[in-house]
Amino acid sequence: PWSDPEDYPGLAHFCEHMLFLGTTKYPIESEYDRYLTENGGTMNAYTANDHTNYTFAVKHEAFTEALDRFSWFFKEPLFNESGVDREVNAIDQEYAKNVPQDLIRQMYIAKELGNPKHPSHAFNMGNKLSLAHANPEVLRKWYDKHYSAHLMHLVIYSKLPIQQLVDMVEDKFAGVPRRDTSIFRTTEPLFGSETKEKIIYYSPLMDLRTVSVTWELPGEFAQMIETHPDSIVGSILGHEDEDSLLAQLKREDLAEGLSAGGYRLGEDNFAFRVSVSLTDKGIRQTPTVLERIYQTIAMLRETPPEIYTFNEVKRMEELRYQYQSREDAFDFVTNHAREMLYEALETYPMKSRVTQRYDAEAIKRMIALLTPESARVMVTGKPALTGRKPDRQEKWVGGDYSIEAMNADLVKRFADAKPHEAIHLSPPNPFIPQNLQILGTLKDFTGIPHPKRIRQDEGGEIYFQADQLYLVPEIVWKFRMRTPQVIPNDDRSAVLADLWVRSFTEQLNSLSYTAMLAGLQFAMEAMPDGVQLTIQGYSEKAQELFDSLLAQLRTVRPTDAQFRTYRNSLRRQYENFRKESPFKQGYEELQGLLYRDIVTVPEKARAVRGISYEDFLDFSSKLFRQTYVEGTLYGNMRDSDADKAWTSLRDGLGSVAYPKEQHNKRRVLQLPKEPGPFFYAYRIKEPGNAVILTIQNGPFSFEARAAQQILAKGIQQPFYTELRTKQQTGYIVYNWASELERQLFSHFAVQSNTHDGRDLLARFELLVERFLQEMENEDLTEERFEIIRDSSLTQLKQPPKNSLEMTELLHLLAVDYEGDFDWMAKRIQGLESLTYPQFTAYAKDFLGRGNHRRLAILVEGELPPDNQFAYRNVKNGRKMRKLSEYEPAPTPCQTASAR
Repeated sequence: PWSDPEDYPGLAHFCEHMLFLGTTKYPIESEYDRYLTENGGTMNAYTANDHTNYTFAVKHEAFTEALDRFSWFFKEPLFNESGVDREVNAIDQEYAKNVPQDLIRQMYIAKELGNPKHPSHAFNMGNKLSLAHANPEVLRKWYDKHYSAHLMHLVIYSKLPIQQLVDMVEDKFAGVPRRDTSIFRTTEPLFGSETKEKIIYYSPLMDLRTVSVTWELPGEFAQMIETHPDSIVGSILGHEDEDSLLAQLKREDLAEGLSAGGYRLGEDNFAFRVSVSLTDKGIRQTPTVLERIYQTIAMLRETPPEIYTFNEVKRMEELRYQYQSREDAFDFVTNHAREMLYEALETYPMKSRVTQRYDAEAIKRMIALLTPESARVMVTGKPALTGRKPDRQEKWVGGDYSIEAMNADLVKRFADAKPHEAIHLSPPNPFIPQNLQILGTLKDFTGIPHPKRIRQDEGGEIYFQADQLYLVPEIVWKFRMRTPQVIPNDDRSAVLADLWVRSFTEQLNSLSYTAMLAGLQFAMEAMPDGVQLTIQGYSEKAQELFDSLLAQLRTVRPTDAQFRTYRNSLRRQYENFRKESPFKQGYEELQGLLYRDIVTVPEKARAVRGISYEDFLDFSSKLFRQTYVEGTLYGNMRDSDADKAWTSLRDGLGSVAYPKEQHNKRRVLQLPKEPGPFFYAYRIKEPGNAVILTIQNGPFSFEARAAQQILAKGIQQPFYTELRTKQQTGYIVYNWASELERQLFSHFAVQSNTHDGRDLLARFELLVERFLQEMENEDLTEERFEIIRDSSLTQLKQPPKNSLEMTELLHLLAVDYEGDFDWMAKRIQGLESLTYPQFTAYAKDFLGRGNHRRLAILVEGELPPDNQFAYRNVKNGRKMRKLSEYEPAPTPCQTASAR
């Protein structure tokens, strides 16, 4: 976007969209999308300040053809006029989706107040106003200027031999032209003078309380990819141990969380930011919070970071590089294509991924630049809390804000800040791995392993599987602890469980953060009938962390003041959900309907105010009196390690058994066959509408699930192309299939800034009806059926990508599928045995008009006046006459005069 023409803000983003709508070799608009979808693929793109990134992933057998289609994006895109006229509406729908987001509004306020001579000051998202006159010629001219072979970086990820890939790339991309252009660079600063020694007060849509301090640093820091001084400074300012800045802010009840670090904005642009999530007290005392930040910076000036801090950062970077977990191919190429922009190919990715050397002088220079005089400060909070009424509104997305000069005494107070007596450098990290060893031996993947059951009684079941697939020194342990204290579909116990998880996490924050820096982390989450603990990371000191967690499992007792802070924080979190997008609100409503035992966020928002400190203490004291534990342990460990982990948990819980027969069974919605189909609508105050249509497909069988899976993929491209690309009803257009408690459901959803919910629902049904009518001749022929089935089989036969995904799958099979570890093999058999005639019969049963088990949720938000178009019901003709006027036909003379 920094290269957008002044007359066409957002043109780079618009060009990104247009490349998907046909090329000279592949002129059909939806052909690329369709080819990827039916071959198990995915695609996306994004436009950043200084680059645009295009990515696709597809099954191996389809890779060569997909790459050919992709390569023509960069040789001869069409830029058809009809596509331009329609796609500008998609840009506008995306813009409308972003307008009510606080992060976007904060960003655009910063841009508005930035240096007007820097292109970052401009509007770069694009909408139908800024792009109203962006015709094909304008797009072509901009594309020809900026899309040049020598500015492109291509990342290919495939199991083909390297030389074959090189030959393929040379063949496919030889026609990409090289143009007389160069990388955008400017010496202009991003920040403007208007924010110097001032505070921006942003009035958010959600109930947020934050303060951020951002420094623009000299361009040299963007080039320091060998030393990364920002990593060292950020690791200290953002630390969370007992001697840290955050710990002190928490002791004073000023903050809930903190982050710090540097980030690159372009080729020569770099910034450093400290951001603090504030309490009710903190938002009213932001000068004190800012003073603590500058006191910590003063401490760093007087006591520079020790070499052990650098050694720890470098050690962890080296371990992450050495023991890389296999990641999703799509994410892999996306990340590398972005990162390699800033490092020479000869060394990539070593400098980007691993700090090469310690540069004490660069660290010292960076710390010296973090001054109140050069900072941009933004306080985010409701005017009633900040005491500042907004008097400005940002031009493009409408963020309300004010800007106020700091008085000279306050600036001097920050500039002269001395180190705080309770904030110090963190000691060496005891969790840093020193002696990692691989315990397993590699075995070929032949299917999902059958873990060993190491415990089964009325108190639970525990499974263990040693890693023989990934051979990384990592473990993942998952323990689901069911307890009668957490009652399904009970809003009070759901809120109490959330409060307990928050209290437990806060109580262990210093320890857990230190472990996290060493590649070892835990997560505790509330479940409908208990809590679930996950430990993940390097195996060497996992048991040590586990023992520390268990020692405090039954001693969660925050102070009354801490409890109020946590409760207020959760209340805001719950109530802020009302400001989420129409789709998110509709999806939450759907989940609450589909599952009888789920408490929705709005239900929690109503219940949280009635929870007292005494209620919490009573709940916490009883939480683990009775438990049923379902655990899965996977990774770099022996049988004895698994036994030790289970014994530690059993002793730490100290529970009596919660027998399985006393558990609440999960119940899922059964829509009636008559008198459906059904819909209901509800109003929200947020911009936009959303419709989610759910169709119950009947009971699970492996054959039916296979048909449902193929059908969801087969209808994906027609649904997206028709509703999004052609009809331009919305930017968010989804369909998916689900299996819930052995019941099958198909789902369709659109979020729209232009169309009424009933209108959208009618379009859904029309598309589904037409799809079923034409399926066997056009949209899902037997040939396409075979292609989609083959790609689905390829996906199911692939092993989970890493230890975490393997553990999650094994845990799911152990807990939700009664330990049937052949389930995925049966899914594969279901796909392999499904015939095309069987599939078409299922498809018509699932989606045909004879299936009345349909429920549509219509979320009705606010549409712009120009986009409001909906039929209104009038009771009868008499009422219509009263609303209308009658006029006689004009005389012939009047008609001639009009002509």
